[in-house]
Parts: sequence; C-alpha cells; structure tokens
Amino acid sequence: MIIPFCAPSGVGKTTFIFQLSTLLLTKQFSLAVIKSTHHRTLKDVSLNTDSNRYKQLHIPFLISSNPTEIHTFAHDQQVDFILVEGGRSLNLPSVLLKRGLFDPDWLPPQNILRTVDLEESNALFETQTWLISKL
Repeated sequence: MIIPFCAPSGVGKTTFIFQLSTLLLTKQFSLAVIKSTHHRTLKDVSLNTDSNRYKQLHIPFLISSNPTEIHTFAHDQQVDFILVEGGRSLNLPSVLLKRGLFDPDWLPPQNILRTVDLEESNALFETQTWLISKL
C-alpha cells in the first residue's frame, strides 16, 4: 500500500513520517519510505540526514524526484506500507498534513484520503490506526 503524505514545506512531514515509521515497526509491520522532492537533495545516502535516520530503522529508503525511479522502487518493495514524503506529482490519493492555516500559495493534492492536523496530540496514533485498517 503506497500512501503519500503531502504538506507545504516546514509543516513537519519528515518528523511525522519518521515517527509513524517507528510506531509501525514496533507493531511488526514492514515498510519502505520514499522522499519525493523537487528540491536539490543529497542522493549520497552517507551524507543525507534523512537517509541516515531511516538507515537506523533498517528499512528501504529512496530520495528522488523522478516518477519512473519512484514507481520502480515502490514496485520492487515487498512490504506492508510504502510511506511517501511529498509525492503530489505522483497523482496518487494522499494524506494531507497540516499545522495551523494552509499557505494560500500551496496547491494541495487533487485526491485527499485524509487530513491530519499535526497540532492534535493523537495525530500519530490515529494515523497509525487508520493505516492499519486499510490493509
């Protein structure tokens, strides 16, 4: 199951997905993470902070802005969940993350599965429960 998490820059996508990944792993689910970005990133896993965080969790991780590379990576994974940070350009149903008001210049994805308010204390656990119910 591929689930993109979309939000404007600075909302907390990376932190939320890392925490969600840790929580799902403690429940014995398998997962991979894709960071889909149009920003310049460090593709060298040894130098990238996000890559190092996921390497510590021992899960497959990809940083890419190339839809073909993302789809190939996702197709090759034999896991319960593939969590995508970003991915609006993938045109997949997405979870919308928010913290306060939206930036009026930010265009949300077309197909929103769920909206998660990161200011709510139970956002992480409710998202985990929702994801598990979708399996």
